[in-house]
Amino acid sequence: MPDEPRTQLKTLTPSRLVDDVVTHLRDYMSENELEDGDRLPSERSIAEMLGTSRATVAQGLRILAVMGLVEIRHGSGIYVRRDPGSLFGTTFDLMIDLEPETVGQLADFRYWIEKSVLADGRIPAVDVERLRADFESLTLSKNRLESWINADADFHVTLVGATANEYLTSTYEMAHRKILSVSYADWIERGSTPSWLRGERWKDQVDLHRRILEAAVTGDADGLATALASHHAEILEHLARAVDFKPSS
Repeated sequence: MPDEPRTQLKTLTPSRLVDDVVTHLRDYMSENELEDGDRLPSERSIAEMLGTSRATVAQGLRILAVMGLVEIRHGSGIYVRRDPGSLFGTTFDLMIDLEPETVGQLADFRYWIEKSVLADGRIPAVDVERLRADFESLTLSKNRLESWINADADFHVTLVGATANEYLTSTYEMAHRKILSVSYADWIERGSTPSWLRGERWKDQVDLHRRILEAAVTGDADGLATALASHHAEILEHLARAVDFKPSS
């Protein structure tokens, strides 16, 4: 054994309380077989039942919203969006921290899957009605970040769903939502809206998705490739603002 080890053991830290909140709420939804549209207890009630603060519960709920498991409707309540058991690919669990050098790699992986829609140089049959509905949800989500995040994920998952490959689509969704969890880390932790969705800049984000929609609907493969590349470049900018990372290329 060398006199000086190459690496040192690091001090272990207890799991974050918010992670425990997320785990308990996922278990609660699963064990009670809650379905899409079912209402969860109020934020205050959850905090009382778990013996923690409302701030911690609110952060946990924002994590679940990024996961796509709940919808937070201000003034109405918290509603289930999907069964936690339907999530595919535990490797991309949103509570697992990415290393800075792998954030860009995951973003590139997400982009590679999305481009698979154009694998043969043409656009396969996209669920146009659903894609339009997802885009409409985006346009109605100004100043409602939880709604924006879920509408954004739904839009891209619908597009990749044109591959008719459930494994590819599920893997894409998990990668996409993990990227969102990094991009919107300040919102998850503090409830703050990122700069690229403030004021008139929100319209720029809508236009990015509008170009993807128009190309997909009209069958413009070149236009879709360009629109997806522009969207990917924007995601890399968002990540660079959220965390230092090393692009894989």
